[in-house]
Amino acid sequence: QPVIGLEVHVQLATDTKIFSGARTDFGSPPNSLIDPTVLGLPGALPVLLGVLGLYVATLLPDVGLWDTAEFQAVGPVLGIAHPTGYPLYSLLGWLTTHLLPVGDAAYRANLFSALAAAGAVAVFYLVARRLGAATVPAFVAALLLAVSPVWWSQATIAEVYTLNSLFVVLVILCALLWQDSELGDTSSLAQRRKWFWLL
Repeated sequence: QPVIGLEVHVQLATDTKIFSGARTDFGSPPNSLIDPTVLGLPGALPVLLGVLGLYVATLLPDVGLWDTAEFQAVGPVLGIAHPTGYPLYSLLGWLTTHLLPVGDAAYRANLFSALAAAGAVAVFYLVARRLGAATVPAFVAALLLAVSPVWWSQATIAEVYTLNSLFVVLVILCALLWQDSELGDTSSLAQRRKWFWLL
């Protein structure tokens, strides 16, 4: 029995691609308007999903000890953890424990760390690509970070380190994008300053 499908393409009326400063000139040869961000993005999704799958499979399924138990208890009630209080972690932990429909509150708090850790590893891959690493070396570097014992141990329990690391690699990526936009002659002043203000 034949199946008939419909495919729709939409082109936004912008001068640059959504996630990069690469031009979108209509009629240009295929794959000619690219930059390191465009080259790195397709590889970041498999890294993110693969590492997240690994962390979810090894996630602490129940209540932990010490700080882990404290962060598991603070998240659902929007409480205050030990000094410094970790306000952003507590707010995002509250959102995670209330929005994710899986497991109990302790499991969802652990899952929040796994999400932040997988995101940090994926952004680390993008940073490696932006610094000039080819796809395979960047992937191997991200994988080595993902399975390093200390990192993996923090990715499977409710702890603040993975969220902090996600912000660190995001700042590094924004700094690299800003530096590249400052060196390029084709990007507009607004395009160049976008990355600076994200810093």
